[in-house]
Amino acid sequence: SQSMAGFGGAAFFPNGTCVWFQFQITLAQANEHWHWVGMDMHIAAWELLTQFTLTVCIESRLPRGRGPVACQQGTDNSAADAASAKGLSMTPAVSAVLAPYFKFLRRYHIFPKMTHVPGHLNVIADSLSRFKQPLPEPFTVADCCVVRWQELLASSPQTG
Repeated sequence: SQSMAGFGGAAFFPNGTCVWFQFQITLAQANEHWHWVGMDMHIAAWELLTQFTLTVCIESRLPRGRGPVACQQGTDNSAADAASAKGLSMTPAVSAVLAPYFKFLRRYHIFPKMTHVPGHLNVIADSLSRFKQPLPEPFTVADCCVVRWQELLASSPQTG
């Protein structure tokens, strides 16, 4: 909405386990942390932040001392998909997310490949980000990844 953004996503691993997350950020909270927010929630930046969060959750479940990992992630936002593939954006809000996101990827040797998933097929992420009940998957609290969203963009050169 104009004053609230919902975030949610899930990752499913080959061994049958999963990890999921969901949280909300109000426009007022976002303005406290990031100067680029202004009066707009910047949907592409938020979608990229969602992918960043999902990558953090995936990394949290991987074994330590492992080699590089590639993963497939889906998004229904083509601007976030393009920015992630190119590693750049002319939009200040998206650029503010890209810098710490790519820093995280390099540090933890995790390489997501984003693909576009049409919104009507993005049922799980849509349900989690909108806090819909019942969820289309039987997620457990034990599989929930708690992410300190306030810290994800702390290394961005555009934080305020």
